[in-house]
Amino acid sequence: GSYRISGKKTGLWEASYYISVTNETITRTYSPSATAITGSFSSTYLRLDSNKQATYYLGWKMGILNYNHYLQATIRSGSLNITY
Repeated sequence: GSYRISGKKTGLWEASYYISVTNETITRTYSPSATAITGSFSSTYLRLDSNKQATYYLGWKMGILNYNHYLQATIRSGSLNITY
């Protein structure tokens, strides 16, 4: 099936993407979206790290400060876990 992976850092950003899963394996990542509430993004990159993990890498900046954030989906023991 297809699943929407979403997360937000309150007041900073909101992001989402979709994954396709077959037999507890991530087969595809697509349709990334990221909105900066404050600051801006210097870079965004959606990657299928393995057949069990997908990560949306978010380079977020505020003024001269740069931070690396991520929105990650992982399949473990039959469960889909989202961290950010």
